[in-house]
Amino acid sequence: MQNLSQIVVCQKCGKLAQTNNKRNFGGFLKCECQSCKIGFLYPLNGIFVFIYTMLIIMQSGTLYFVIADILIEEGNFQKAAFVGAAPLFVLLGAAYAYIFNYKLERNIKAKKNA
Repeated sequence: MQNLSQIVVCQKCGKLAQTNNKRNFGGFLKCECQSCKIGFLYPLNGIFVFIYTMLIIMQSGTLYFVIADILIEEGNFQKAAFVGAAPLFVLLGAAYAYIFNYKLERNIKAKKNA
């Protein structure tokens, strides 16, 4: 008997596919369809979406305070470049993963409705 958590829908042909519950660096499930023999990524589940949402909120807040500090100190851009670079890169990475997850979910919903 097959575990239901290992069954996913193929993004190319729309048929049922399997996953071995391995994830890539971003947290997306690596899957492979047996009928069309293509590998694909599956969208994030609840905890990963929550983590990315919290990263976006926290890094946006950090950047807000860095920008506010620049405006109060009247242009200390060297400090801003040093302090604001890491939150900016984390924010951009989390936003990219969030958008990529949305596109995967939209693609799967389109396949299910077709």
